[in-house]
Amino acid sequence: MLALTFQSATAYLLDDRPSWTAKIELEVELPSHTERGLTRRETRRPLAATLRCSLGWTSLIGITSAVELPTLRNNLQALATERVLCPLWPFPFEAGATPDATAAWYYVPDDPSGPVRPSSALPFSYTAYPLLIGRLKSTPEPKLFDPETASARFDFIEDDDLGSGITFAAYTPPDGPVDGSGNARPLLAFEPDWAASPESGSAEVEIERRELGQLRKAQTAAYVQAAHRKVEFQLTLADNEPRQLLRLFSQLGAHANLWIPSSINDANLTAAVEADDTAITVDSPSARGSNVYFLLDDGTTRTSVKVTGTSGNDWNLSAAVGAAYAVASTRIESLVLARFNTARLEMQFDEPRLALCKVTFAEVPDEATADEDDEVGVQQGAIPTTAYLYLFSIAFPDGTAYYRFTDYESALTYSSQTYVSAPIEHDRIAENLGLDRQSVTLKSRHFTGNPLSLLIPFRLEWPLELSLYEVEPSGGAATNARLLFNGQIASAEYDGPFISATAQSFGGLFDRKIPRQMMQPGCNWSLYDSLCQVGVRVGETMNNWTWQGTVTAYDSGLLKISLGSISRLAGSWVGLVDHFFAGGRIKLSSGSAVQYRLIVDSVQTPFAIYVGSPFIGTQPAPGDTMYFMAGCDGRKDTCYSKFANYSRFGGFPFMPLGNPTLAKIERATGSGGKK
Repeated sequence: MLALTFQSATAYLLDDRPSWTAKIELEVELPSHTERGLTRRETRRPLAATLRCSLGWTSLIGITSAVELPTLRNNLQALATERVLCPLWPFPFEAGATPDATAAWYYVPDDPSGPVRPSSALPFSYTAYPLLIGRLKSTPEPKLFDPETASARFDFIEDDDLGSGITFAAYTPPDGPVDGSGNARPLLAFEPDWAASPESGSAEVEIERRELGQLRKAQTAAYVQAAHRKVEFQLTLADNEPRQLLRLFSQLGAHANLWIPSSINDANLTAAVEADDTAITVDSPSARGSNVYFLLDDGTTRTSVKVTGTSGNDWNLSAAVGAAYAVASTRIESLVLARFNTARLEMQFDEPRLALCKVTFAEVPDEATADEDDEVGVQQGAIPTTAYLYLFSIAFPDGTAYYRFTDYESALTYSSQTYVSAPIEHDRIAENLGLDRQSVTLKSRHFTGNPLSLLIPFRLEWPLELSLYEVEPSGGAATNARLLFNGQIASAEYDGPFISATAQSFGGLFDRKIPRQMMQPGCNWSLYDSLCQVGVRVGETMNNWTWQGTVTAYDSGLLKISLGSISRLAGSWVGLVDHFFAGGRIKLSSGSAVQYRLIVDSVQTPFAIYVGSPFIGTQPAPGDTMYFMAGCDGRKDTCYSKFANYSRFGGFPFMPLGNPTLAKIERATGSGGKK
């Protein structure tokens, strides 16, 4: 285990070579989500575009150098959250060769330039390995043979934020028949290892049985459905076959279907087949049952055919076979339209390019033919990948700040804007019968620029709004966007660096006063809103009521900002007096780092502003330019003399505080008694 500098930070390279006397275990995963209906029809949605790899092996430590064992101990003691670099040991490639498993980085142990080299340095002059980036799933526990040598088990999992996953070289499997979508699906080209006894032939339907009361008969619930088979193979893969299967799995995962041989010999030819034959003669024409698709295999050539009917001993085909087959060497087995049963694939390597793989497939018979109600690839079967876009916004007085994130594994572009990949997700959107109608819970982690971090500690002075979209990623772009939710963040909680926030539709609408316009002496409008319109009179903008100044000092205890070089952004100078900016706002920084604070008071000599709450993170520093807006106390005189905006005053200044036509009703509070 070697400590080195990678991407300008300390990282640890797992350079302890595996002992090939023990197997190397490679596991790949392509996350997906499957929904199954009552009739077992499935809708399967991929959740990622690239494989996630895990690798496990045993190394002998201290064989080549006496310092290996203490070096491993020291680095394990130092390892915390740093990146761990792991060579993909089963896929080495020679000097000058092109790797059949490509990565952004490679381990080149003998390269004098360093053991970690970028893909831009290809071809290499030495044997190299693709490099995975991630972490250890568990801490190795070396088992000592003597004070200098030991064996250690390494379990590594890819955990990469650099977009440097493994891509296996292109592989085009043979085409099988079409499925219900009208498209040809791949045909599994790998023969099972018959020494491992493949499992095939059984079928099941989903039936729920419940025992109710003291009856002898269980009560059943079953729905109209096709029988589903499960086929399990053990594959012995050599040379390029492990890479080909991994490439096939990266394309299909557990969401897309393919054709697999059932491994059951359904019948035998009784007459040779010519390439232009549209029927084949077999010894057991009724043995096919309801199966339609079959594979002719003579050990060299494999052809899939569709049987349309039986005439005597002949199976009539939908088209000519296309290849000749002899009676003695041909096997006929039915084809099963299936998918990988899980989103994980495991391989055990006995040596480089020789692997064992146990694969289980689940039949998807409902996708073999077109359906009027559920179109394959649209409503059922493998449907497009989806991701979510989270658009946060804060409407500040001088503009709106936007924060764009996606839960997808890489950044997405939508409407000419980039949504950054970030640790964020949400649960189901809850509906209710109340006027607030919708709510959703977000889960995230604190990171620089996360707007949810503005709620803890609370430093928002305008609502944080959320628009949640479902999209379909396509080549880095987000397509087919659907708006799922629109609302405001209502609350948030911290659990260490992790944030749980609740968003509600309509947000602060229910916090507004009703009626909106009160019969009161003070103004009903908020400063600078559309009804007040301060600063948008003829020839003016809001800048007319905004000043700027340079920070000379900041007292975090008194929340006092001392400013110099005071100037008005637009318009002629206005005489400033004490308290002129009380009730206004002051602005620090801009963009996603902007902070607004309420001004509770201002003094003229020397000029200083007092804010209502402390700044978080970035603090005002000498030399900073800050912008501050005049405040309004809602009184008639202020609107008239300070802003010359009395024509838009939103109050009723001459109404009495009480209604003079009503006599005050007093209630006796003394204790009573009988007279």
